[in-house]
Amino acid sequence: MFETAIRSDSDLSVVHGGSQQNGAILGNGCATFLAKFLTTLALTYSGFCYDARVNPSGYLYSHLYKSALETAL
Repeated sequence: MFETAIRSDSDLSVVHGGSQQNGAILGNGCATFLAKFLTTLALTYSGFCYDARVNPSGYLYSHLYKSALETAL
């Protein structure tokens, strides 16, 4: 998603009406925002899991995810 938002030579990049699109749905500004937000959410959640001394892979700790989501927003 992030790559197609910023790389005009990507196989999935589409230019429509003078604006680069991510696939057929997201414009490059929206795709960049979404990629940054999801990266922030994932890093925040991983940090909370590290602080709680739990392994974030394979199980979603909903209370930590909720805290990460609130922090990222």
